[in-house]
Amino acid sequence: MGGSSPFERTRIATRREELVLLFANRPEPAKAALETTRNWYWAYDTIEPLVEELKLASPPKIRVIAESTVKTDHIDAKVIVDLLRSDFLPTCYVPDVETRQKRELLQHRVSL
Repeated sequence: MGGSSPFERTRIATRREELVLLFANRPEPAKAALETTRNWYWAYDTIEPLVEELKLASPPKIRVIAESTVKTDHIDAKVIVDLLRSDFLPTCYVPDVETRQKRELLQHRVSL
């Protein structure tokens, strides 16, 4: 995004190296938000040490996204950054790595 806004919109490949490059060389500390998805763990663990603050957005709590008649990643990202900017982003609990591993194991066993 242009202008004096501290918020930036960019598209990157879904790879760990791309996330590291995006956040590692910033001149000032960054804030970021991720939407919870099935595979949010790896992105969260990659970004978290590189930013000043990282929030995990809860889609069910973001009514604007859930009730949107036009649902695209671009629109979702804009809503999330607007909510982050205004400090109204509904967030969810982020379990520690050990708890996440136990949950993954349990989910795998249930699927069997």
